[in-house]
Amino acid sequence: MFKEINEWIKKLSNEIFKSNQDLMIGVTRVILRTLPFYRTLNELTKVLEKNRTDLDEKIELAHHSLENTSNVLKELEEILTKNTEDLTKLKSDYERLSALTEIEENKAQAILSEITHTVNKGKTKERWIAVFISLITGFIIFILGIWLGPIITDSLKITNK
Repeated sequence: MFKEINEWIKKLSNEIFKSNQDLMIGVTRVILRTLPFYRTLNELTKVLEKNRTDLDEKIELAHHSLENTSNVLKELEEILTKNTEDLTKLKSDYERLSALTEIEENKAQAILSEITHTVNKGKTKERWIAVFISLITGFIIFILGIWLGPIITDSLKITNK
């Protein structure tokens, strides 16, 4: 309302005192200050201006906070995307290596069973051969002991007396 009155007075002053507008504004202010509601309107205008600037500052602060939050969320999304890609790659590598392990395990089991079969197959035959070789070796040593015993005792001059 104060602004409307002031605008009306400005228009009037432009028409009446086109050359001396500053004088008209001063006269208008003096007239308005004499009115009882001017102080209340002036104080109300100051309070509203202060509240508006406070609100503008709060809006600006909220805007900056939202920008920062948006940037942080964008960074987190990038990190999460990268980690998801890495996890997918690790999962595929694990599945591939797991399949290879199963194949190698099957091959190892086949080789191990073949070796076990081969070893067990010749076990009894090898034992009989080992017993036969031991008997022949023992017999040869026994014969050599009987034949070389007197020669060694005579050369070393060992007597049983």
